[in-house]
Amino acid sequence: MNERRNTEAMTLRELAWLEGNYRRLDGSPWLAWEAIALCLENNMSFPDWVADYLLRSARSLLEAYGKSPVRPAAQALGFSALGSTTVDGFEQYLAAFRKLQMAIDAELEIANDVKSGRDEAWAVVAQRHGVAEGEIQQVWEEWSSGDRLRSSRVG
Repeated sequence: MNERRNTEAMTLRELAWLEGNYRRLDGSPWLAWEAIALCLENNMSFPDWVADYLLRSARSLLEAYGKSPVRPAAQALGFSALGSTTVDGFEQYLAAFRKLQMAIDAELEIANDVKSGRDEAWAVVAQRHGVAEGEIQQVWEEWSSGDRLRSSRVG
């Protein structure tokens, strides 16, 4: 029972963290999808901000029905930063998302295991993503400062 309560508390902290950064990053759909996955994995109801995102996306998708499938679908889901629909443009978008995902993973690892410290977080996340620890530290520092992430921000 205690373990279940701890898991729920950790999930609620993660959702609060995702919401704060969702708002800080002007509604990044990647963070909304992280929250959607977290809620579904933990059999939880969606918070209001996630439900609002899904409703806006559903309405936009219905509006886009019958138009060119790639751009309207991406825009309907909130991915307006796609730019062009070329393979290169999409790959750049995915690369920016990958950096954001690594930064989020590092932040969550630090928050969930405060005692081990950042060096341990870099190691765990680097292994998870198959990259060097220095790369994790760099993307986390960029992301947490908000400097470079704003210019290459996802969403």
